[in-house]
Amino acid sequence: MLLSEHLRQIRERKGWTQNHLAEVSGVPQPSIWRLEKGLIQNPKTSLLRKLAEALGVTMDYLLRDEEKPSFDEVLRDDEVGQAIFRGYEELDDQGRDQLKSFTDWLNEQRRKKSESGNV
Repeated sequence: MLLSEHLRQIRERKGWTQNHLAEVSGVPQPSIWRLEKGLIQNPKTSLLRKLAEALGVTMDYLLRDEEKPSFDEVLRDDEVGQAIFRGYEELDDQGRDQLKSFTDWLNEQRRKKSESGNV
């Protein structure tokens, strides 16, 4: 499920309007509207944290795609993954973009290796 759909679903389940969520979270209502319309593709962690706290859910739950395991499930026993995630929260936008580019590159290398039969 997309963030836009999940956010709206959680908000409506509580019986809240976008304006009420804006008041409770401190996130401007137009930003909530754009998120729910899918117009914001990569929201900042701070924005998601405010929404999750206001809605009484974790950021992981807010972002969760039911077909994928949660961050907690993936990182529970992975010390390297936990360290990367903690470091990610402290990065500025440029650092996050660089980390995403590096991750994309690693995935592309893995895909190429798999296609060539060198798994």
